[in-house]
Amino acid sequence: MALITCPHCGAKVGDQGRACPQCGSPLSDAAAPPGEAATGGRAPSLLPVLFGGFLIACVVAALWWKHHHPSDTAANMSASEATRERSAAESRFNESVRRAMLGSITLHEAQLHPDSYQLEHAILSEDGDVCYTYHTRNESGGMTVEHAVLPAEGRLAFGDTEAGREVWDKSCAKQTGTDVTANIGPH
Repeated sequence: MALITCPHCGAKVGDQGRACPQCGSPLSDAAAPPGEAATGGRAPSLLPVLFGGFLIACVVAALWWKHHHPSDTAANMSASEATRERSAAESRFNESVRRAMLGSITLHEAQLHPDSYQLEHAILSEDGDVCYTYHTRNESGGMTVEHAVLPAEGRLAFGDTEAGREVWDKSCAKQTGTDVTANIGPH
């Protein structure tokens, strides 16, 4: 049996009693020996220590993983860059289709008989030029096949002129590309 001090009268009393034999005051945990007051006589819990150790181990493991596996981060960045590049390519393609549509509208409006204009093909070359093949009614009333080129940088060149034929031969005659006819519709 250990002796404790009564918090009310200061007498030394046994720790087994519920009240001080001198003054009759109840003995509380405050009079218990140091370390026992907060725990009620039980040993301190290891749970906070174990939890803290677990958190530290997780942080160390995460730092080790990041240091030893930088390719995962690089792969994620590469995927992100690939997504941005795809998005940029789609934007460039959409802008080219918009240009092709505007060129077709210009061709339609430039015809002697606009109501006879029928777009056969609009091919978008890798250079960004748009090559048109279309049908239109000529001066004698017959339908003819015509060509025109909308260079990536420049104005619409009609294939019925010498300059237009030169641009067509250079930009479209032997080039391949993407058929965007369906994207721009008839005009």
